[in-house]
Order: sequence, then C-alpha cells, then structure tokens
Amino acid sequence: MKRTIVILLLAAFAAFAAFAAEEVTTLPTGTMPTSLPMVSSVEALESYAKEQVRQAAAYGGSNGIVLPGGRTWAQVSASDPDIRVIQNLLASEALSFRVANPTEWHYFGAYLMDSAGYLLFSGFNGFYLDHDSQGNWSVPKSAPNISLELVGEVPIYLPGVSNAYALVTDQNGQRYEWMRVENDRLFFPVSFAGLTTRGGSGQLVLTVGGDSEVFDLGSGNNIPTTSVESSVQASISGLIVLDDPIWVFSTDSELYQVKITSESVVNFYGTFEGEVATGVYIRPVGETQMYYPIQPGNWLPVQLWPGVFDIWFAYPVSGDSEPVGKG
Repeated sequence: MKRTIVILLLAAFAAFAAFAAEEVTTLPTGTMPTSLPMVSSVEALESYAKEQVRQAAAYGGSNGIVLPGGRTWAQVSASDPDIRVIQNLLASEALSFRVANPTEWHYFGAYLMDSAGYLLFSGFNGFYLDHDSQGNWSVPKSAPNISLELVGEVPIYLPGVSNAYALVTDQNGQRYEWMRVENDRLFFPVSFAGLTTRGGSGQLVLTVGGDSEVFDLGSGNNIPTTSVESSVQASISGLIVLDDPIWVFSTDSELYQVKITSESVVNFYGTFEGEVATGVYIRPVGETQMYYPIQPGNWLPVQLWPGVFDIWFAYPVSGDSEPVGKG
C-alpha cells in the first residue's frame, strides 16, 4: 500500500526570537564602514541577519523515504522588511514524500538565506508519525513548526572586504581568530558579538579596499590606531667591533671583529676568570682561522693586512695545557 505524507508548513517559524528594535546602519558601498553596529551584541547581529533575509526554504524526509516522487524541497523569495511575508510564502508551500515504513523516523527543516543564498537562520524537527485506533498515520501537529536559530557565523555584507581577524581576550586567554571572507561577505562568529560587554575584550581588524581599520567588539565603533615607528639597531651579543686597533686586551670570552685599513701590527693579550690566554685565533673573513700562541706574561704582536678579521682568545682547559677550541 502506498503511504504518502503531505504537510503544509503553517506557523513554520512560530518560535522566532524577538529582535532588537534599533535600526542597523546600512554600510557604505565599496568603502570602509565608519562603524559596525551589528557586532555590538547578539541581538543587534540577529536584527541585522533578519534584515538581510531574501530567501527561505523548507525540506522534509525520512529514514525510509521512497524515491523518486513527492516534493521534499520548497523555496521562496521576498524582499519585504516584514519577516512574516516570507514566512507566509513558505508556509503556503506543501511538502510531500512517500515512506516504506511509517514507523521510521521522519524530519522537517527550514532555512532563511540572504540574496546570495548564504544561511542566516536554520532549524530542524525530527518526529514519528501518530497512529490512531483505525490504523491511520498522520503528522504530529507540532512537527511542521520549526524554531529557527541564528547560524554560528553570520554573513555581513561588506563590498570590497578582503581580510578580517579578531584580537580576542577571554576565559581562554589571548589569541588571534581569523574569519572567513567570501563574495563580499564577512562571516562573523556570533560568539564574538558584544564580547567586551560579556567580560571579555577584543577588536575586529578589517581590511576593505586595501585599507585596514579596527573596530571594538563591544560597541562596534572604530578604534583609532597608534603608529609605532623606529629604526632597529641590531648587534650580535658579545661581539666587539674595532677599527685599526693597536692593542686588543680581552677580559672575557668575547668575539672580536677587527677592521684593518692599512698594514699594521696589532698586539694581543687576554685574561679570563683568573686564566691567562694561551693563544689567539685570527680568521680573515671568508678564510680558515689561524692560531697564534701567546707566551705567558707577554703581548703577542701580529702583522695584519687590510681586511676584516674575526678574532677570539684561547684559554687553557683546567688540568690541561691545550687551549680551549684549538683544532
């Protein structure tokens, strides 16, 4: 026997949440917005999402569905700011499908979407058919009433948006959260809406048309940025740089860079932690180092030619006459 379930989605959105009464500012086309009021709270974001609704769809199915046949999908569109217009249009669309076993689990669902088909609200009901004493099967009265919830990431229409991320501090610590950007839309996480009013703190960094601005995740207002400008003076820790020295006297295990502009004699001597240097390594840049022993108590004169040299001293290992690093 053929069993067909036919339903009319009346009151499909009966449990739709109340929306913020304040008006959401329309964003300038192709330019950086001056503020993002829709991110100031979950209610403001929900209000913005409701305003963007242009399409609605309903669907039905079953674990024991018989295909093809029936109508398991319906879609309508409207641009009226009164949400009831598109709700009523969808409720006038009947869904039907056949099932092989009426005791199986069945379901209805519905979506609200923006003009590009991105989800704004969605809901779902699973149910079993009612069975009366005469053997008739019917859809429970509550089954077609779908309560729609705001999606986890709301598409905010921002023409020219190319990049977005949040700087967030909450119970999970401080972190960066990159956001999806697609087709002139920023997919804004509901969990970040009004973050600074719920014990956290955060800023949204938005790039539109090659320019970046920062917005507060509590008010949605633009936050002035502070420029940090400086050149960086970088030097190698422990490196001592000398130009045309006559004497190089070391009291630590430093590395020296010595620049010689004309051939000259440089005198070397070193002490470190009570030990007298046993020698000095001299390495012309780009070549192999050479080791010169130092006689105890005497300076070591070395003839150097024009160029740049890396120089370090050798000290005896405790209980050994060999210098540290020799070989």
